[in-house]
Order: sequence, then C-alpha cells, then structure tokens
Amino acid sequence: PLLQEQINLLKELSKVSVTSLCGDTSSGYQEGTGTQARFSSPYYLCFDSKNNCCYISDCNNHKIRKVSFQQQGQAQVSLFAGSSAGYQEGAANQSQFNGPMGIVFDQQRNCL
Repeated sequence: PLLQEQINLLKELSKVSVTSLCGDTSSGYQEGTGTQARFSSPYYLCFDSKNNCCYISDCNNHKIRKVSFQQQGQAQVSLFAGSSAGYQEGAANQSQFNGPMGIVFDQQRNCL
C-alpha cells in the first residue's frame, strides 16, 4: 500500500492497477468503510504481523487509526487511540497525541 499525505488516501499498488482502499481527496475525520473514511495528513503506517490490518498516524487529527482489511477489497477505518491534541497517557479514546508522525511494533508485535 501507498500512503499519500497530500491527498489523504490509502491506495494499493499492484502490477496491474491502483485501487483506492480508504480515504478520499478531501481532508477531515471520519470513521467508515472505504472512501467514506477521512484522514487529515496521514503520515506513517505499519502492518500487524498477519497483514490483516494496518495502523496509520493521522497527524492533523492527532489520532492513530486502524484499517482492517475485509473481503472484496473493503477497508474499515476506526479509531485505535487518541482524542485531541496534547500529551496524555490513558485509555485509547482518552489518550492524547500532538501530531503523531510514526508508529511501530515491538518484538512481541505490540503496537507502540
């Protein structure tokens, strides 16, 4: 997959075609399926160990988003962590980030 920051869109590249998986050319925040979802400067992504989902640092929304890959090329975008701009540890929907620009997994495949 290719993450294009300027157009807020996650695309899949293959030898034959380019397919939009989620997001749109318009910026914003919206959870949802496929192009109904919105990002604001998605910056970095990483995949889980089984490649059935990825996590995206959604910089201007101050959140970490989860993209679950479903059948028939559908991608479901949901909140993984973050609430608003700031620095706060806590539960996923109460934690705060200030423009997250990266995300990684540790050796046990825990998302950091």
